[in-house]
Amino acid sequence: MITYRATLDVPEHTLAFVARILAAHRRRTDRRPWQRAATVYVQAVMVLRWFRDGTDIAALA
Repeated sequence: MITYRATLDVPEHTLAFVARILAAHRRRTDRRPWQRAATVYVQAVMVLRWFRDGTDIAALA
């Protein structure tokens, strides 16, 4: 397995906003939150990479 960090040219407040939206959604809908592999922050980074770069979903996973 190869892991790496990505650098995005997105403001920090945008990441925080997306993370808050995801956290609110998780609170409303999650039945089993302990099964989540990614934190809200990591999931927000993946969403922003997907929107910004058009990165393939399989590559993000």
